[in-house]
Amino acid sequence: MSLPDQSPQNSTVVLDEIGWSEFFHTEFQPWADRGFQPGRVSRMDGPSGLVMMPEGIKRAEPSRELLDSLDLASTPAVGDWVAVQARSRHDTALIEGVLPRRSALIRRRSSRREGEAAEAQVLAANVDIVFIVALAPEPNLRRIEREVAQIWESGADPVVVLTKRDLSQDPEAAASSVAAVAPGVPIHVVNGRSGEGVEAIGAYAAGNRTLVLIGASGVGKSTLANQLLGEEILATGAVRETDGRGRHTTTARHLLPLPGGGALIDTPGLRSFALYDADEGVSRAFTDVEAFAGDCRFRDCGHQNEPGCAVRQAVADGALEAARLDGYLVLARELGYEATKLDKEAELARKQEQRRFGRVVRRGAKKHRAAKEGRRPT
Repeated sequence: MSLPDQSPQNSTVVLDEIGWSEFFHTEFQPWADRGFQPGRVSRMDGPSGLVMMPEGIKRAEPSRELLDSLDLASTPAVGDWVAVQARSRHDTALIEGVLPRRSALIRRRSSRREGEAAEAQVLAANVDIVFIVALAPEPNLRRIEREVAQIWESGADPVVVLTKRDLSQDPEAAASSVAAVAPGVPIHVVNGRSGEGVEAIGAYAAGNRTLVLIGASGVGKSTLANQLLGEEILATGAVRETDGRGRHTTTARHLLPLPGGGALIDTPGLRSFALYDADEGVSRAFTDVEAFAGDCRFRDCGHQNEPGCAVRQAVADGALEAARLDGYLVLARELGYEATKLDKEAELARKQEQRRFGRVVRRGAKKHRAAKEGRRPT
C-alpha cells in the first residue's frame, strides 16, 4: 500500500475490497471494450494524482480532452472511479474518463479572486458513510447541523463521532446535545488514543464500504484514522493541554484501504463548511422544524414575523428550541443568498453573451455594407 506522502509502490490492489461493485463494473464496460483499465483515485496533487489499480498504485493525470469536457466539480476527485490508459515512455498514465458517481460530498468554496462566482469543491466521491468528527468536550452544534445537511444532500449517510471522551466531564450529555440537532443520526463517543469505542466505528466499513472523516483541525481525525487502519500511517500533532486540541496535520485528502475491506478517506481540517446546493439536505436535517412548518398559515412562511407561524408557536410552547430554529434560518438564508447570486450571475452572463452577439452582428453588417459599396471596412 502506498502511504500518503510516499511515491507509488507496486503492491497489488483488489478493487472489490475498496468499493468496486456491479454498478461500476457495468458503467466501466464501454471503457473496458476500448482497452482501458479501471482504477480509483486515492489522492490528487494539483494536475496529477495517485490511482489504485489492480497491478498497483500509479500516478496519472487527466487528459486534456477530459478536462475540456468537464466542469470543475466533475473533474477527478478522491474516491472517483476512473478509466486509465498507460502511455509508452511516460511514467504518468492518462485518466480518460470518470465513471458516474454514486455520491459526492461537496462544499462551497469561495473563489480566490474578488468578484468571481463561488465554486463547488468535491471533498470525496462515491462514499457511503461520512463521519462528522467533533470534540466531546465542546461539540460545535451549529457546524454539525450544516455538515449533516450537506451529507444528506451528497447521497451518503452521516454519523457523528465525538472524540476526546476522556477530556469530557459528561460524554452522555454531549451526545444528547448533538442528538437534539441531528435527529436520526447515529452518535458515537470515542477515545481515539486508547481505542475506546473505535471498534463500533470500524464496523461501518462492512461490505467494503467507503468511510470519510471530516471536521475542523485538531479534533483527532488522524488519530481515529490510525486506529481504523491498524497502524500509525497518518501523522498526528501534539495535543494542547488547555483544550485537548491537536494540531492540524493532514494536508491533502487521500484514500487508504482498510485492513478488513473497505476504504477510508481522511481530509484536512476545514476551517468552515459552506453549503452547496443543499436544499433537500437542509429539509432532511431539519425534519423537526419542517414538521411544524406544515401547519403554518402561509405556505411560503419565513418563520419570522408572519401571522399564524406554527414554527414560532412551537418555540413559544417549548416544543422546539429557539437555537434549532435559528440554525435552520441561517442555513435557509445562506442557500437563498447563493441561489439569488447564481441567478444574477446567470443573468449577467446572458447579457454579456447578448452584447457579444450584437457586436458580431454589427461587424458582419458593417463588412457587408462596405463590400456592397466596394470599399474596405473601417
